[in-house]
Amino acid sequence: HLGILAALGDFAAGDWLSVSGSLPPGYEPEWFTEILLHAKNKGAQVAVDTSGKGLPAAVDAKPHLLKVNRAEIEELAGGEGEKTFGSLREIQTACGELKKKGIGRVLVTLGKDGALLCGDGGAYQAECPVEKIRSAVGAGDAVMAGFLIKTNMGESEAKAEAEAEAEALKF
Repeated sequence: HLGILAALGDFAAGDWLSVSGSLPPGYEPEWFTEILLHAKNKGAQVAVDTSGKGLPAAVDAKPHLLKVNRAEIEELAGGEGEKTFGSLREIQTACGELKKKGIGRVLVTLGKDGALLCGDGGAYQAECPVEKIRSAVGAGDAVMAGFLIKTNMGESEAKAEAEAEAEALKF
């Protein structure tokens, strides 16, 4: 994995490194944490959207943005199958716990219920009614990408999240 670390190089102020997907076969979660910390130490703002063994490793690296879905935030809050949130308030509380661990912002995609962003400025919910969901594949990726683009353009957190959600739901 030294080749990946070398390939990352340096980052300019304000650069984002977006890391999405599962851990490659044969790689341990500690490797993932090391990559994320290396990028942060090189000046990158780190955004992560992962699952499985990579998710706790991402939390350990304290990214600037962690994108999770409902099942993933439930898993982080209480272990797989042990926690189910019945309200948006419970999800917001779990986001607050992640922020206490050093994560900058938590963006939770909620399927047909939109998304919730918990950042330094508070919590924002974006709702985009959809008559018929065709597929959720790629929707979380699109929300995170839209959010990063909009915040990089100077949009407020709330406006960036709402616009990112709207774009993602056009799929």
